[in-house]
Amino acid sequence: MCKNNVLSRKTKILATIGPSLENVLNDALKKADGIRFNMSHANIEYCKRFSDIIKNHGLPRIMDLEGIKIRVKEIKGKTEILEVKEGEKIDIMNDLVLSYIPKKLREGDRILICDGKIELEVCEIKENSIIAVAKNSGVIEKGNGVNFPDTDIDLPAVTEKDMKNLEFAIQEDFEYVCISFVKTKEDVKIVRDFVEEKKGDISIISKIETNEAVRNLEEIIKESDGILVARGDLGVEVPVEKLPIIQKEILRKANSHGKLTITATHILHSMVKNDYPTRAEVTDIANAIFDGSDCLMLSNETAIGKHPLKVLEVLDKICREVEKSIDVFGYKADCIAIPEATLFFAVKEILNKITPDTIVVPTYSGKAGIYVSKMRPYGNIYCLSFKESTKRKLRLAWGVLPYTSELSTDGDFEEILETARKVAMEKTKKGKYLIAFSYPPGKRKTHIIEFEEIK
Repeated sequence: MCKNNVLSRKTKILATIGPSLENVLNDALKKADGIRFNMSHANIEYCKRFSDIIKNHGLPRIMDLEGIKIRVKEIKGKTEILEVKEGEKIDIMNDLVLSYIPKKLREGDRILICDGKIELEVCEIKENSIIAVAKNSGVIEKGNGVNFPDTDIDLPAVTEKDMKNLEFAIQEDFEYVCISFVKTKEDVKIVRDFVEEKKGDISIISKIETNEAVRNLEEIIKESDGILVARGDLGVEVPVEKLPIIQKEILRKANSHGKLTITATHILHSMVKNDYPTRAEVTDIANAIFDGSDCLMLSNETAIGKHPLKVLEVLDKICREVEKSIDVFGYKADCIAIPEATLFFAVKEILNKITPDTIVVPTYSGKAGIYVSKMRPYGNIYCLSFKESTKRKLRLAWGVLPYTSELSTDGDFEEILETARKVAMEKTKKGKYLIAFSYPPGKRKTHIIEFEEIK
């Protein structure tokens, strides 16, 4: 087991803002590492109310776009509910009206309604009707969500509403945007092209929550800045027994590409109402950390739950305890599978031989800090950057402490190295430190590593 060091919690906590968190926001900003705006419920005016407060605390703001959510629009007879019995046949073009029906729907495909509580199987497709048989009994309500786990959805991941929200996030210098229901890398490219067109500096996180996204995982990871394991819809789209392995696969692949990783959904769901977690939730949190999550995301627990501050305190306590055993059970990236991470192969070899108490990483975009973080080193990682947005983004990276330095926008090599030495010596006092960075940013680089022991 690794010893406790200066930074007592390395796994980061992302909290969703809602009515509950609003009432205790100042206290919550001292306990969380980032704040998420869920645009399925929030709007631009709501974001405006809290954006500057969060930014002034040095925390990143994450806009989670609503995306395309397929729902039951109407039920035959204009009623609000439809009771179905196992074996009963339902016409999903007449008995129900859905907001969308895939063109590629085939006989044998499943239709899941209300988070998978009702399962239908398509048995006959005609010009004006699609007949499906109910695989279980239950109640379908107007507004229920609908999933087509066996069918490719030919809809864009981002809507016109999403684009308006994204434009606002760019204008307000939000640090991250999450794309919901990503299917392919093209969905990510649409957002990235828009960000570049608007000259934005917002990083893109892709939410993996569909079967199609799992099939296209590698290409989505490469196109994104971060990956979020959205276990809610994903747990509906894939057989529930496969979810733990899929979670491990997503995190492992994203980490190997040096991407920020977030695990979400039902982290402490029982604490929406209760003031204490279940044993299963505590174990799930431990496994998410050992699987390689940089960050854990709270949803209803902080947005509408009864005990938002208690939730943050409990999660903080669990993370600290689990991290004592991360050297024994935790995942560490063996390599970063991208050319620009060359420096960090060398850093990895050094970390295999020594355990520096302090690691200092000057960085412009923040990527260098994330790469080092993926190796899950023992020592604290201090990332120096003159960019305030980079420092806020790095609040979500495992084990990283963004550090306010005297670096200027045009700092030369000697200035950067000397500043890094001052920070390393200040934070280490007695022990070993490692400095690693590439210079200059954005061009053909020279890699610099410096190691020293202060006795």
